[in-house]
Parts: sequence; structure tokens; C-alpha cells
Amino acid sequence: SDRIDMKQQKGWTDIGTGLLLSHKDIMLLGRKNVSHLTILMTDGMSNAGPDPVAIANDAKSNGTEIFAIGVGNDADFATLKKIASSPVEGHLFNVSSFAQLREILQNIVAKSCLHIIEYEGTKIFHKQKDAA
Repeated sequence: SDRIDMKQQKGWTDIGTGLLLSHKDIMLLGRKNVSHLTILMTDGMSNAGPDPVAIANDAKSNGTEIFAIGVGNDADFATLKKIASSPVEGHLFNVSSFAQLREILQNIVAKSCLHIIEYEGTKIFHKQKDAA
């Protein structure tokens, strides 16, 4: 089987600072007129740093799409639901194996990233439609 159980690392979980760093990088370094996204993965509950929901709301109001991936059973899904972009059904995930994580990340890339197609020597950039 491709299933590998993910083991939780105990300790501090500072989701707010992670989101803040991502948001600052996007605001300072992100290219204009392109989609911006953040993928948050956590195996726990935010227990250090700034309020992650407030930072996520600020990032979303500035156009960043946020995907939240909870790893295992100890992730705080109530908070992750508030962090994830709408619709939540397409932005909030729970994984317990690396195979599930790989599939989710591939789907996020397929739905969110530009793909290059070469047609008669000309490169054409397009956003792939639903890869359902």
C-alpha cells in the first residue's frame, strides 16, 4: 500500500506568523495582475504568535487564495475552516497519508497554476480548467 502514516510533531504551532510571512512576501514581492495563493499545512492548533484568522482575512481581502490542509486528527479544523478561502469545500482538506497529500497538492496546482502550451513554436499561457 502507498499509505504511510504521518506522525505528529509535538510542540509550538505558530500558524499566524506563517501566514503573516506568506502575506508579506506576496504583498512585497508578488507580481501584479497574477493570482496569488498560500497553502497552509498544519498538524495542530495555533498556540503561539498572532491571530491566524485575522491575518488570513487580511490576506484574502487583498486577493490571496488560501488552501488549508490539516494533517492527522489533531489539526484544529474549526480554525482552518475560518482561514481557508471560499468555497471551503474546495479549500479545506484533511490528510492522513502522503498519498492523499500528493493528490491534493496536484489538484491545487492543476486548478491554480498557469500551464505552458507550445503551439507552432509559440508559447501560450493558460489557466487549466477544472481537473476534476
